[in-house]
Amino acid sequence: GGAVASWSWEVTGGPCDQLFLTTTSPVRQTFTLTGQGTSTLTLRPTLSGDYTVRVRITTPTGQVYVCTFIVHIANPGLRVELCSDRSSATDIDLHLHRPGTTTDWFTNTDDCYYSNCKAGAGAGAPNWGYANSPLAECVGGPEGSQWQTLGYCRNPRLDIDSIDENGRPENINIDTPQTGGTYRVMVHYWAGSGAAHPLVNVYCGGHLRGTYGQAPDVVPNFDTAGSSTGDVWRVVDATPTVVNGVTTDCALAPLHPPGNNTGYWVTNTWTY
Repeated sequence: GGAVASWSWEVTGGPCDQLFLTTTSPVRQTFTLTGQGTSTLTLRPTLSGDYTVRVRITTPTGQVYVCTFIVHIANPGLRVELCSDRSSATDIDLHLHRPGTTTDWFTNTDDCYYSNCKAGAGAGAPNWGYANSPLAECVGGPEGSQWQTLGYCRNPRLDIDSIDENGRPENINIDTPQTGGTYRVMVHYWAGSGAAHPLVNVYCGGHLRGTYGQAPDVVPNFDTAGSSTGDVWRVVDATPTVVNGVTTDCALAPLHPPGNNTGYWVTNTWTY
């Protein structure tokens, strides 16, 4: 209720936003802010997760008050997110495998990725037996206009296909996944050059349940690109818990090279 000489707001996003703070120039974030120097901050996020908000209030006498709080942005179901420290020079793709099968990657019926899971996929979109979602769940993203033309959101779906774009993660969503079904996450180095360090986040019921590839534990030897020969990182198996149509949690099992209990599983083969 007292007088205020100045307001100053700061927001810290999730693991991908923190990665982009050191790898994008100029710095880009997945959210936008307006009103940082006023009493009312407007935060417009594009990703799920927890955003740490810090406000610094200075009075006319020079007294400083600081308040920090969390803004929680929750999307339903299972959401997998990919970003990279070299997103401006590479095309690194996110894949999600259908539960209950072990077919090779790039099989259109069992692998959700850029080729078949975007809004414009048409009859080629994978059908895993899940109901469509209301348009509000997908219309706000980069594919929003195409989803609007379609009139609903598919499950599974790829909302963002990031190609050589700094500060823009890819993400795959299933709003009501199969309870007890195990979804395998994979990352493929499609095009580019040089070593890259991809980072994957897994959200279940709007809560971040696992981050893989975050510094200092980055993915090594992810440096060979190619449409059929590029590196393949099998990241994690995610098994959601769904109660009355609501995803409440998930069990995550990080994947390691066969016969090992540690390490990242990177090869250049398309086998499951």
